[in-house]
Amino acid sequence: MEFSIPKAGAIRINDDGFHIILTDEAGRSLIIPWNAALEVAKEMKAKALKIGEATHADKLINDQALLIRLSIPLGLSDNPDIKKEALKEAQWNSELRRYLPNVKGIPSGEVVGTPGIIMHPPKGGNNGRKDL
Repeated sequence: MEFSIPKAGAIRINDDGFHIILTDEAGRSLIIPWNAALEVAKEMKAKALKIGEATHADKLINDQALLIRLSIPLGLSDNPDIKKEALKEAQWNSELRRYLPNVKGIPSGEVVGTPGIIMHPPKGGNNGRKDL
């Protein structure tokens, strides 16, 4: 038996105290124990987020490239392919400068990103203090 949901709102969700009951417009019902429904809901959410990310990949790449160009360390996706494309866009897309009219001094071929901090041991044996 196939249980399909053609559009949002085409299904009613009820419970009988122990089970979740999904009923479609044709009156067909799917009865799921509450603990299985929690697992199904968790997996459905993960799959829906993955599909949503793939559907909006172009927008995510452009938004992430803009954040990279501004050196804002905020990731919009964990997908390595989206991250790689966003970095390429940030480095080579000259159209991004149009969105940054007040930011000056970013050469078009410059590699951009968040700088790293390199720590070196202090000079001398007094932890760098000069008053000793």
